[in-house]
Amino acid sequence: NCEAGKASSEEGRTTPCPACPEGTSAPAPGLPSCPTCPAGTYSNNPDGATNCALCGIGKYASAAQSTSCDDCVAGSFNLVQGSVTCEKCPAGQKM
Repeated sequence: NCEAGKASSEEGRTTPCPACPEGTSAPAPGLPSCPTCPAGTYSNNPDGATNCALCGIGKYASAAQSTSCDDCVAGSFNLVQGSVTCEKCPAGQKM
């Protein structure tokens, strides 16, 4: 069985399992593949991630399998972790 953060569908594997690629994770041992991180999350551990991290406040990841989160551009914001977009600031306000 592969440890968390690594995966292989090869039965009876005698060599170490490959690490999950960035943008994916294997939260439990023994998985046959590394599930893709959903939009709003990311992973960037070259040794294999055991979870996908939520993008922080003021950041977003619009696509699945992200390896990082982007900052909201000037004039936009978000106030929750795990955002997939940023909202435009209301007229007369800025962040």
